[in-house]
Amino acid sequence: MKLSLEGAGGAVKPTGYQHPSYRVKFLPLTNLPAGAHLRLLPWAPAAVWSLAILFLTSIPNPRLDVPQNSDKVVHFAVYAILGVLCARAARLRRGDMATLLTLIAGISLFGAIDEGHQYFIPGRFPAVDDWVADSIGGIAGVAIVLFGAFQRRADA
Repeated sequence: MKLSLEGAGGAVKPTGYQHPSYRVKFLPLTNLPAGAHLRLLPWAPAAVWSLAILFLTSIPNPRLDVPQNSDKVVHFAVYAILGVLCARAARLRRGDMATLLTLIAGISLFGAIDEGHQYFIPGRFPAVDDWVADSIGGIAGVAIVLFGAFQRRADA
């Protein structure tokens, strides 16, 4: 049995026998069933938007001079966008109550986690009224897609 190592500039390329564990795939998406990548792709905008929310709410000591409670409008709008993106990704259909409730619960849970993580960010604090604005915004976003889809089907 022969094992040789070749390389230039410090890079080593093993040749010959390789233990099966050497060929481990490190990307978790490579082990998905055929076609699963295409089912996950519609969720990419919602995932990116969620990461943006978490990034922005992780900024310590925000200096915002806004009227009291006007931040609720921002919470509502940001989570309404998340609701639209999630409802479009889920391809919400009329009468699909399980998907509807799962989306609403998931967005509301994400809002609660987002508010809770602010406890650990200097200059920020979790607030139940912000979470309520997040949840209502998420519901509104899902409703926009849901009723928009019904309207398009009625027109067709």
